[in-house]
Amino acid sequence: MQALTLTSIFAPQHVVSKILGVLPFTIQDGRPVFSKLGLCHSFLCIILYVFVAQSYYQTIFDDTTSGFITLKILKFITIARYVGYTAVMINTFVAVGLTYKKFVALLSKLYGIDRGLGKLGLETFVVASGYRIKKKMFLLVILEYLIGNIVSIFSSQFNDISGAFVLLYPRMIGCNLSVTYFGTTLLLEERFKLVNKFLLGECFKSRNCTKYPTDPNFCDKIKLSVNIHKELTRICRAINSIFSVFFLLWVTVNFLCLVSDLYIVAYLISSGQFFNYWQGELKAFKNVCIYSIEMFYIARRSSRLCSQANRTKTILVGLKVDLSKEEERNTIITSSLELRQFTLQITACRLFTIDNALLFSICGAAFSYLFIMIQMDKDLNKSLRNVTNSIL
Repeated sequence: MQALTLTSIFAPQHVVSKILGVLPFTIQDGRPVFSKLGLCHSFLCIILYVFVAQSYYQTIFDDTTSGFITLKILKFITIARYVGYTAVMINTFVAVGLTYKKFVALLSKLYGIDRGLGKLGLETFVVASGYRIKKKMFLLVILEYLIGNIVSIFSSQFNDISGAFVLLYPRMIGCNLSVTYFGTTLLLEERFKLVNKFLLGECFKSRNCTKYPTDPNFCDKIKLSVNIHKELTRICRAINSIFSVFFLLWVTVNFLCLVSDLYIVAYLISSGQFFNYWQGELKAFKNVCIYSIEMFYIARRSSRLCSQANRTKTILVGLKVDLSKEEERNTIITSSLELRQFTLQITACRLFTIDNALLFSICGAAFSYLFIMIQMDKDLNKSLRNVTNSIL
């Protein structure tokens, strides 16, 4: 099989980015440069969103016939969601414009890493991993955009298409950046796995050979694998710095939307209004599932990447080297000490770590805030009765 290029692996995501206007770049002489047509497309999308959003939310807040929207806390949630998604959208456009060239340069370093893995006899595995990641990228694009977002358009009324656009477009922009991050972590994780695969093979040999190592190039291979690991860790840290602000905004907005939709579900059920607003109830429940899956996968991808990166030094220490071979023994000791300085963590502006522990914190905080919101909103039934009486 022929090795896939990074352009081929990210092709589905690249097409969606162009359609959404997120990627105003074109490739000239192998380097990304701004495209005038792409910039015009991006500006038009932003301007269209601002005008449609302003009209849509003004219509909502002027609608006094809906008892549901007259609740003060729901007005606050609606405004906060609009501000949050708009902030995510603006951050995405700015981040892509400022860091896309750096991002491409970082991923280009993977070609050199792949050549190093080829010297370790892992070229076949590198090629196979490229095809697997391309399939996963195609699946992620379908799940994120079709199932996660576009389905919401068909669940909305046709006379409310502006609402679907206002609510979905900034979310699709955020999903665009998250899918890019998912694909990047898949690429990096596979390289870490291959380094660990090589070291595990050497570890297996050391347990079945009394005079290990017997390979005259053992020290060079160990040093090469450690250098590959160190370079991958540097790339991961640089990638983390690019996505750091996005993580902070995306997790915050998803948490806010998760709590607000949980509140809507809890209120409608507790107030006996489920059958009056059952469509809104189902949409809110669908959103809760989407937000939960989104945050789960971000935490899972980050956690698995860090797990593979931090596992290498443990495998390296497990090599059993003949004590009479001083150079090989010193190589392993030195390499293990070097890897201790290259522990990987994915953080959001260093405020919190993106890992599995974050999920438990989010769950606890979500239900705590939900309980507080229900307790504070003592005038729910009173507001609903006043609106009902005014209608009658």
